[in-house]
Amino acid sequence: MVDTQRFNIGPAAVRITSVVAHELARRHGKVAVLQVVPYVPLDVDSVARILESLDDLSSTHRIQGEDGIDYYTFDDTTGAVDLEAGAHLQEQPNFARNVSSLCDDADWSRKARAQHVLLQLIATSTRKTFSCDFLASRSKLPTSKIQSALNDFVAQKYAHMVVDEDEALYIFPDLSYPPDLLARNLQALAPSEESGRTNRFWWFVAIAAAVVLIIVLLELV
Repeated sequence: MVDTQRFNIGPAAVRITSVVAHELARRHGKVAVLQVVPYVPLDVDSVARILESLDDLSSTHRIQGEDGIDYYTFDDTTGAVDLEAGAHLQEQPNFARNVSSLCDDADWSRKARAQHVLLQLIATSTRKTFSCDFLASRSKLPTSKIQSALNDFVAQKYAHMVVDEDEALYIFPDLSYPPDLLARNLQALAPSEESGRTNRFWWFVAIAAAVVLIIVLLELV
C-alpha cells in the first residue's frame, strides 16, 4: 500500500482514489492517472502514487496504451458509483480534513489548482493534440508552469509527446471534466487564507494569549 505518512495522504484519499479508478475502469475498460484527477481534489502526483500502490495488488495491471500512455485495469469489480454527483466523496468524511491539511501548504494548493485548471481546459477542447503555446494562450497560467507540467506528465507517461515540424505536441487520454466538477475541486483546494481556514499555529497563539490575559485579570481582582 501507499506510504500515507511519507506523502501526507490519508487512508480516505487512498480509498476515494481507488473507488474512482475502479469505476472509470468499469465504464471504459481501463483508466489513466489524468482521467482520475477530475473526480478527486488532489494533485496529479498524489493520485499517481495511489494508483502505483494499487499496482502491487495481483488484481491490478498496468499496461501501455497505443497512445503511449500508461493505463490501469482491474480484475476485481465494484458496483456503479455516481462520480459526477460526488457520492464517493461523501462516504469518506475524513477526506475533507485531509485535503484541508494539505492546503495549509500554499505552494501545494496553487500547484494542484493549476493542474486542475489545465486538465479542464484540455478536456473541453475538441483538439486531439496540444502545444504549450496553445494552452498558454487559452489560460491565465504562466507558460513556464504549463511547460513544466507537460514535461512531468510525459516523463511519468501520464501523457505522450510527439514532434511535428519541430513543434512538440502533447497527447492526452480522453478526459471528462465538466465545469461544475472544476468549481467543486477548486473550492476544496483553496489555500487556507482564501477558504477561511486559519493555520493551527495561530489558533494556538490566540488560545495562549487568551489564557495569559485571563491569568493577568484574575491577579488584578
